[in-house]
Amino acid sequence: MTQILLVKGTLFESSNKTHISYSFYIENISHLYFKLDFNPKTLEDKQKAKTMIYDCLLKYSNLAEEETWEKYFPLKNLLTLSVDDPKNFRGAAHRQPTDEALLIAYENSSAGFLDGEMINGYWKITISVHSIVTDSCDYELQIWTEG
Repeated sequence: MTQILLVKGTLFESSNKTHISYSFYIENISHLYFKLDFNPKTLEDKQKAKTMIYDCLLKYSNLAEEETWEKYFPLKNLLTLSVDDPKNFRGAAHRQPTDEALLIAYENSSAGFLDGEMINGYWKITISVHSIVTDSCDYELQIWTEG
């Protein structure tokens, strides 16, 4: 396997609702692997979480639900991935990260990603920053190829 990209960064609350895209060139490969990891995953400060949950309940819900704020605890940072080949959207991972790498290939691609030709050219992977609830969140994105 050949690593083609390793990037690290730090996100903050001001990063919410933004997208970070990385382009990379591939040629004559059979498998594209990628992995996104980030930490911390959750906000452990119960008082800060309670305040954030109350604010959202006041804005979006019935005030009577304030008494049940703990059912929303712990709050989680949420980053998701999407991938585009030179011609088309190839899929997305809208789930909490695991230790497993994700795969795009001619067949047997990971859930959420489309099987198909591994087109030569510039591909794009996008990290969508849906929510950073901690003071900061460090991420690492790795991409490697095979074949």
